[in-house]
Amino acid sequence: VTAAYFLVEGNEVTPFSVPGDSGSLVLNSDGEILGVVTEVAQFEQHGTTYITQVLPVWQFHHWLCELSEFSV
Repeated sequence: VTAAYFLVEGNEVTPFSVPGDSGSLVLNSDGEILGVVTEVAQFEQHGTTYITQVLPVWQFHHWLCELSEFSV
């Protein structure tokens, strides 16, 4: 199954997330879980830009179910 990620961009002044935030939950303003941070990439060209890869919660749940089928 191909994952359907979405990307969020931020900079050093207003980062959405920073390296080390993987596994964090992404919530909307109502507190509902939208997804899980899976990767944060840092680019330094004209200042620092962070690109956050977020796995939607429905995809994360599907991934956990598949993972549990292989657990002993």
